[in-house]
Amino acid sequence: MNRHVIIPAAGMGSRLGLNMPKAAVKIEGKPIIQWQLEMIGKETPVTVIVGYGGDIVGEIIEDLKMPNVLVKMNSLYDKTTVVDSIICGIRYFGEEVVILDGDVLIGKEDLQYFIKSDKWLIGTRYKSGLADPVYINENCVQCMVTGFSRRESKLKNKYGDMRTREWACVCAINSFVFKEGDKYIYRSLERVLPMRSTVVDSTEVDTKKDVKKAEKWIRNCFTMI
Repeated sequence: MNRHVIIPAAGMGSRLGLNMPKAAVKIEGKPIIQWQLEMIGKETPVTVIVGYGGDIVGEIIEDLKMPNVLVKMNSLYDKTTVVDSIICGIRYFGEEVVILDGDVLIGKEDLQYFIKSDKWLIGTRYKSGLADPVYINENCVQCMVTGFSRRESKLKNKYGDMRTREWACVCAINSFVFKEGDKYIYRSLERVLPMRSTVVDSTEVDTKKDVKKAEKWIRNCFTMI
């Protein structure tokens, strides 16, 4: 099974301060959206939701010539939430989807696992030092996410190791969890917790410092396409 991938990329990215959508920011010579789509491949249906600077992102996608990718516009991007953008991309109620934020990079093998799995999954990563993280609460023995928090808490696994984990802004889920007006993706996911936790190799871009970290991550950690 190849789930439908929805990439919400309609936001203004004001904290980044580059006057362009984050999906169009180049990391090691490629826009973020190009890295994402090349990792996903041409066999999986993808919908990219654009808003601010949507023409820029649309032109990047058009140049890639990937017939499996549909671009949809959230014309109310400045008045609506990321979840509202996701709802714009849902093809039918109750479909299985992968949600990948438009500013997130994930290792290809990890992303393909989300696309092909028949399980509901929440992507997590170890403490990254990135801006504005959301931390997870977890039953470490069962590898289940039990909640989300803005406050850091160290998690003790069955081996006694203490590590802090963050929400990695990717999930595999049924589209019914998303409701109009939900502000954040993880708030929608709270409706169906606990959910299986899967650690992924990932980074994201919210600030200029994050851009430098993403470039280093690609050079050191990413399986180049």
